Amino acid sequence: RIVDGDTLVAIISGERERVRLLGIDTPESVAENRPDQCYGEEASAYLKGLLPEGSDITLILDEEARDQYDRLLAYVVRSSDDLFVNLDLIEQGYAGVLIYNPNDHYESLFRSAERDAIEADAGLWGVCGGPDVPLE
Repeated sequence: RIVDGDTLVAIISGERERVRLLGIDTPESVAENRPDQCYGEEASAYLKGLLPEGSDITLILDEEARDQYDRLLAYVVRSSDDLFVNLDLIEQGYAGVLIYNPNDHYESLFRSAERDAIEADAGLWGVCGGPDVPLE
């Protein structure tokens, strides 16, 4: 189940597990304590399209497996075609790069993709001017 553009719930060994996609940040669309942001609903809808309920995924962990909210931190690969979901969200302009060390394995790849998305005015870059822009 997709929670928002950078968080999902996966079933791992029969247990529900909240997963935060590593290395990216999408605009807020469901946070209770923060306002919705420009392109948040679009990012969430895009991820839902990439990973419809029941999709098989592979989770790749980095150095730290969990965050302060006990969410599993992972890079996500769609099993059907090996799409690197985190990277695709950046390339298509649905996410910016957000690195929390020591989870930085793909930082240079992600930053390069973000530069390309910015130059192309892809997604939120063309519509909002960047991430973290409140809805008006």
